[in-house]
Amino acid sequence: MRASTQRFRQVFALERNILAIAGTVFLLGTSMFTWYQLLPLYFRDLGASDGQVGLAYSLMNLAYALLQLAGGLLSDRYGRKALIVVPTFCATPLYLLAGATTHWAALMAAMLAINSLSALQWPSFTSLIAESVAEEQQGTAFGVFEFCFGLGVTIGPALGAILLRAVPLRELLWATAGVTLLCALVRAVALRETAVQAHLPKTASLRYALPHRLRWLLVAACAFCTAMGLTVHGPFVSLHAKDVVHLSEAQINWLFAAGSLGATLLSLAGGRLVDRFGGRLVLAASSAGHFATLVLWASAPTLLAGLPVFVLSWVLMQISFIAYNTSLAQSTTTETRARVVGLFGTVTGIISTAAPSAGMLLRREWGSVAPFGAALGVGLLMVLVLVRASPRPEPAQESP
Repeated sequence: MRASTQRFRQVFALERNILAIAGTVFLLGTSMFTWYQLLPLYFRDLGASDGQVGLAYSLMNLAYALLQLAGGLLSDRYGRKALIVVPTFCATPLYLLAGATTHWAALMAAMLAINSLSALQWPSFTSLIAESVAEEQQGTAFGVFEFCFGLGVTIGPALGAILLRAVPLRELLWATAGVTLLCALVRAVALRETAVQAHLPKTASLRYALPHRLRWLLVAACAFCTAMGLTVHGPFVSLHAKDVVHLSEAQINWLFAAGSLGATLLSLAGGRLVDRFGGRLVLAASSAGHFATLVLWASAPTLLAGLPVFVLSWVLMQISFIAYNTSLAQSTTTETRARVVGLFGTVTGIISTAAPSAGMLLRREWGSVAPFGAALGVGLLMVLVLVRASPRPEPAQESP
């Protein structure tokens, strides 16, 4: 029994850090997604116009971008664990504040702060996952991470659809504050450090962290994040479901639960697929498929006709995130990984910041399907750029 358990953990890269990160991400995802997909509608309830909702999402995406480089620099110097644990503690009172607000601008301010803390964390998340397993298991490790997050994203909307019958949305935000505090304590106790560098070598400068071979990958990443800003990272799926398909808030949560369930079930297979065929190839195929199927879903004549397409789109989206994170991790070295991830996050976030606002303009002028069509166009451009991106890191060179 013990041998079979060890074999299972080895096959699925279930090291201690992976278990701790995946478990807490599941809890946070479950709690947060009881309400997160309804956030555009909550902004409306607090007095925001559609244009202000688009602005809020653009600024939220910008906040998530701006501090990723700082998070990467701090992670490479002071270690991964501190940059994961401290922001988790700090997010707790912000969720309480977000639930207590009565104006959309105050809600936006709270979400901006929460996204800024997430930005500080993300380079350390990616680095710690990649450094906790052998390179040939990195795709599988990211698959486990996405599986647990996806499981939370699946259960969360379904749980929210049930709870919203009895409690207002703001109380779900307060519940997320309690879950966040619990996860901060678990991470403080369970996580093991993977890379602490008290004195950075010259090779860890940004000049050497981003050699020429990575610049095409950066361009592709900018296109990828811009397209995602018109789909899953924007308000357009929720708004289309409300305004065109005429779903209730509970039905919208069930829609996302169905999509997330399909994505979750295939996350582990997606990670193994990335390990076998490589991150860039899987990223190109899965992301283009996500954007194309989302256009088909938005054009479907009925809810039932579009539901299988929506689920497929969410599956492809999940695989594309696994492929993206693995590609970036395998294109870097341990010494500079967090700062490269942070640099990519900051640059792609700034470039893609205008996507939700631009999508709102397209939606107003051309209809609710227009943002998804634009995402498909940008996604196809990304596929072309990926052909130029080199997948492997070069040996570090000393500064002259």
